[in-house]
Amino acid sequence: MSYIYYKDKLSGDYWEVLDKAEIYGMTKISIDYDETEEMLMNLTDILLSAQQENKPIEKIIGNDVEDFCRNYFESYREEKRSLKSLTKRFVRIFWFIFVFGWIDMMIALTSKEAGSMFEIQTDAGPFLLGLLFGNMAVMLGIAIIKPFVFKSKWLNAQKAGFIMVVLDIAVLIAVVLLLGFLPDKFKIEVPLFPIILVSAAYLAFYYILKYAANWKKYGSIKEPEWEDESFWGKVIESVKAEMPAEFKKRFEKINKKNAQKNKPLITAEEFTEKIKKENKTTIRNVSITYGILTICIVLIAFPLISELSFAILWTAIFVICEILFYRFFMKSLKLAREVILHCEEEGITMIELAERIERESKEGEEENDREKNV
Repeated sequence: MSYIYYKDKLSGDYWEVLDKAEIYGMTKISIDYDETEEMLMNLTDILLSAQQENKPIEKIIGNDVEDFCRNYFESYREEKRSLKSLTKRFVRIFWFIFVFGWIDMMIALTSKEAGSMFEIQTDAGPFLLGLLFGNMAVMLGIAIIKPFVFKSKWLNAQKAGFIMVVLDIAVLIAVVLLLGFLPDKFKIEVPLFPIILVSAAYLAFYYILKYAANWKKYGSIKEPEWEDESFWGKVIESVKAEMPAEFKKRFEKINKKNAQKNKPLITAEEFTEKIKKENKTTIRNVSITYGILTICIVLIAFPLISELSFAILWTAIFVICEILFYRFFMKSLKLAREVILHCEEEGITMIELAERIERESKEGEEENDREKNV
C-alpha cells in the first residue's frame, strides 16, 4: 500500500512527522522499499486517526520526533524480518541478470563462431561497475541527507528525493563515460551459463518461499486480490471516477450542437449504447493495428538486417516496445469498459452514474465540513 495518496490529507505537525519519517526511511538501507512503504502507510493511518480525533501529536510521538522515527523503524524491522523478506530485496536484480543473460546467450548462439552454451563468455564489467557506483551514490546521498533530517526545516521528502535522483543521474553519466573512454580497463570476462543458472536458482528459491508462505497464511499459493491501495491504484480509481463526468460533458455537448442544428436530442440510453459500441470497436481496432505492426516489424527486420543476431535483438526490442504501448492504450480503454459494465450491472445510464457520483461527492464534502466545525 502507498501512503502518498493520503499524505496531503494530513496538515501541520501531523504532516511534518510523516515527512520526517519519510526522509528517515530513505536513509535506512537495511530496509527495502516495500517494507518502508508498509511502515509509512501504517504511520499515516495512525496520524490520520490522531488528526481526526484532535489528539496532540506529542501523545503519538512523544517529545522527540527523531527518537520516535528511530524506534518505530527499528521495532517494525524486527517484527518483519524473515528469510522471505531478505530474499525479496534482490529479486529485481536477479530477474534483470536472468533476462538479459538469456538475451546475451541467444545472441551469442546465433554467431557462427559460437561454441556450446557452456563456453560462452560475457563482460560483467559494466554491470559490476554500475552496481558499485550505484551503491556509492546511495551512500553519498545518505551521508548528505542524514545530518539534516531532523535539524533542517528546509529539507523535506521531495527535496531529499530530488537529491537522490540527481546523484543517480550523475552516477549513470560517470559509468557511461568510464566505459566509453576506458572500455578495456573494466572488461571482466566470465562464463555466462553459471550466472544464468545461479540467478534462476535464486528466483526459484524466492518463489518457493513466497508460495509456501502464502499457502500457510491463505491456504493458496496466490495472495487474495485486495483492493489496489497503491499510489497508481488510487490514480486509476480516480480516473474511473472522473470518466462518467467527462462522458456527461460530451453528452451535453452533443445535444447542444443538435439543438443548434434543430436535430432531435439523443437520450441518455442512446448515448450510453453509443459509447459502449465505440469502446468495443476501438478495442478491436487497436488490437488489430498493433498486431499488424508487430508482424510488419518482424517481416521487415529480418530481410534488412544481415546479421541474424542483430535481427533477433532489434526485433525483440521493437516487439517489447509495441507491447508496452499496446498495454498503455488498452489500459485506458479497459477502464472505460469497466465503467460501462458497471452501468449495465446497476441498470442505469452513464449520465445517471455521473449524477450519482457528483451527488455523493458533494455530500461527502459537506460531511467533512460539518466534522471540522464540530
